[in-house]
Amino acid sequence: MHVNRFTDYAVRVLMMAAVRAPALVTVGEVSERFGISRHHLTRVVHRLGRAGYLTTVRGVGGGFTLGRPADRISLGEVVRRCEADESVIRCVDGPGRPCCLLPGCRLKRALDEAASKFFETLDRYTLADLVDKGLRDRLGSRSETSQGGGARLLRVVRARSRGGAGPGKPVSEPRQAGKPRAV
Repeated sequence: MHVNRFTDYAVRVLMMAAVRAPALVTVGEVSERFGISRHHLTRVVHRLGRAGYLTTVRGVGGGFTLGRPADRISLGEVVRRCEADESVIRCVDGPGRPCCLLPGCRLKRALDEAASKFFETLDRYTLADLVDKGLRDRLGSRSETSQGGGARLLRVVRARSRGGAGPGKPVSEPRQAGKPRAV
């Protein structure tokens, strides 16, 4: 079975988020690291956020991180959600025309069984299983100047749990008089 490009990008985004958790990762960082279009990645991150795999923070200093622990994200679940169809073959000869081999053909049943085994195998793996020390070394830490997203994310999550910020909206830190706001 061949997974589509969207699924490939989704798994890469999740792996990068798992390596960096709890710090925030930006679409730009993933785009640069993997050589993937920012436009495509924005769609992927949005969809993963809506599905609860990612927590996103909009605005300056924003980004995304895992929406739940890596050991609770099933690879099979992610691939199923990202793939348009779990079936390997469609039994049609054209729009509105079923395959002329139906109903006696056994090919679809054999391919569907193979796809089922494919997903059974993926279901045995979690995102945590994919993230080892080698991957952490390759995708790991950002430069010292761009770190600090983890602390910001914790403030956002705490504020949301108290009802202070709406979904996807960043929380502003209280500003002390006479001190400029960090950007």
